[in-house]
Amino acid sequence: MTTLCYRLGISALLLFSLLLFSCAKTVFIQPHIMYQATLSFIDDEAGVYISPVDLATVYHKSTLWGGDIRIPIGSPLRDTAQQSFLPFFKRLHLVGSNSPEAAPYVVEIGLSEFEVTFGLDTRINITCSVSKGGESIFTGSFEGRGSGIQAAGLLGESSGQEEIRKSAEKAFQDAF
Repeated sequence: MTTLCYRLGISALLLFSLLLFSCAKTVFIQPHIMYQATLSFIDDEAGVYISPVDLATVYHKSTLWGGDIRIPIGSPLRDTAQQSFLPFFKRLHLVGSNSPEAAPYVVEIGLSEFEVTFGLDTRINITCSVSKGGESIFTGSFEGRGSGIQAAGLLGESSGQEEIRKSAEKAFQDAF
């Protein structure tokens, strides 16, 4: 009877540990881009287009220090795109299509890669194209990197999440 209770206790402890460490924790990032002074605007109006797939992207990472981390990417991608192109146009808004009818200028932003490494460093690659009247006037790919400290993640769950947040925000700022 004691061995049965012992085995049930161990099984319950393992199940509890598995549930505790398998819960996904969400890390919200809010990078901000410093405004650049420009001498003159390019034009009055532009639209920023980000595909619905990129807007809905959520990055998942299993961590050593417990559980899965989820990082919603769409909102920071939208906000940093708007912040970085705002100095060049008098009015900037989100558009639901990348067609020339959406706005005089269309800035199309895409996410080609986002990764948080085992050391809690972050790497992001974004693509950007600017078109006027359907003709592309600029196309480029930009990479951003942010550094994290793996040791902070080993100190505790909240420290690891904070390192991921700082690292991801730095990568966004670096890319834009």
